[in-house]
Amino acid sequence: FFNQMAPVTNSTVSGNNFTDTGIAVYLGSGSSNTDTIAVSNNTFTSNKGHSSGLYGAIAITSEVDGVNTQNITITGNTFTGSQVAAAITIFDSVNATVPNVIGSTITINSNKFNGDNFGGINIGDGVSGSIDASQNWGGTASGPGGSGPGSGDAVTANVTFDPWCVDASCTPPAAPTITSVADDTGSSTSDGITND
Repeated sequence: FFNQMAPVTNSTVSGNNFTDTGIAVYLGSGSSNTDTIAVSNNTFTSNKGHSSGLYGAIAITSEVDGVNTQNITITGNTFTGSQVAAAITIFDSVNATVPNVIGSTITINSNKFNGDNFGGINIGDGVSGSIDASQNWGGTASGPGGSGPGSGDAVTANVTFDPWCVDASCTPPAAPTITSVADDTGSSTSDGITND
């Protein structure tokens, strides 16, 4: 259980099994910025979050006006069966009109969400910018539900989810290949882009 009661900076939470806990990882309390945190390669199973329904297995928030929560990376984790809220909840818990959670600095990539009762990622009020949550597995090849087009674990607005993983191995699609194309003069250009 990683529940910060003070600001956390330059820290990593990695290689843990969080099973049947409340909030497993809580980021954003204290009187100075929560900054540069990596949450990687953990397993979250049947986490109950908080009875208010606002907090998931991972809660990212800001509890003090003017104190930012920023530069958070969540990668390589597995979330299954979150009970009360989305697996990851992100919001400003004090004053949503003054965003102190800097969403454009939060990345959620290469994670697996499957069977979370209230979805995968929920972005609430008080978050500035869009969260990069591309390349995640939502439990189905059709992609995330909610604001997404598929039937997988839901995401809300302000989440960039495309492209998503099409299988549980979460292998990213092949990068486009740039081919050289000769014009009529024999000169070579690099404007022909093809996908493998």
